[in-house]
Amino acid sequence: MNQGWSFKKLDKLIVTSATYRQASRVTSETARSRSRQCPPGARARASVWRPSRFATGLSRRPVCCPSKIGGPSVFPPQPASITTEGAYGALKWTASRGADRYRRSIYTFAKRTAPFALYNTFDAPSGEVCIARREVSNSPLQALSLLNDTLILEAAQAVGKSIADESEPDAGARIAIVSAASSCARPTATNSRLLLEYAASQREHFGRAPRDAAKVAGGADGDLIERATWDGGRPRRDEPG
Repeated sequence: MNQGWSFKKLDKLIVTSATYRQASRVTSETARSRSRQCPPGARARASVWRPSRFATGLSRRPVCCPSKIGGPSVFPPQPASITTEGAYGALKWTASRGADRYRRSIYTFAKRTAPFALYNTFDAPSGEVCIARREVSNSPLQALSLLNDTLILEAAQAVGKSIADESEPDAGARIAIVSAASSCARPTATNSRLLLEYAASQREHFGRAPRDAAKVAGGADGDLIERATWDGGRPRRDEPG
C-alpha cells in the first residue's frame, strides 16, 4: 500500500529479502540448534505440534495428563459452525474442560463428515481412506489458525503467566527462558533486541489500556500487564496484523 500498490516493488522486496534467499543446506550450526526439533525442512504434523505447544506453554503450570492413558474421546474448542452444519445432520460439540481440554491429539473426537478444523487446516488426513504420504501445503489459514486458535492462545497465556511469575526480573533473561522453552535455542542478539523492544511497547500499551491487558491475559489474578506483555499480546489498531 505504501508503494502505490506496485506489484513490481513488492516482488523486488520479496526476492531480495533474507528470508527468500535462505538456502536449504544444513550447516553444523543449524544442525546443533535443531537437534531437538524436527528434521530441517520438515514440518511437524498437526497432531504432533499441537500437544507440543501445550507441553511448552504449560510446562511450568502443567494441566495435561501425560500419565493418563486411554479413556473416551475429548472435544477441543473449535468454531461451532463446523459441526452444526454439513452432511448427515448436526453434531453437538461441547468443548471439554479441565485436563481433557489439553489431551493428546489422538484422543480428539473424529467425525468423518466434519474433521477437526485445526488438523484439516494442516493437511491431516480425513480418515476416509488410507494414505501412504501426507501432502504438505502452506496457506494463510495456517498462520491465522496459529494466531487465533483458542487452545494456542491459552498456551500463550500460560507462558505469559509463568514468565510474569518468574523470579528472574531481567527482561533479557526472560526472553532467553521463553526461547529455550519454545525452540530449544538461544535467541540471537538481533532477535533479543527486537523482542525487548516489542515487550517494552506492549507493556506501555497495556499500561494505558488495562482492559486490553485483562482480556489478553485471560484471567483476573496476578500482574495482568506483565502477563499480557509476555504472552505475545495482540496487534493493536495502529499495528499491522
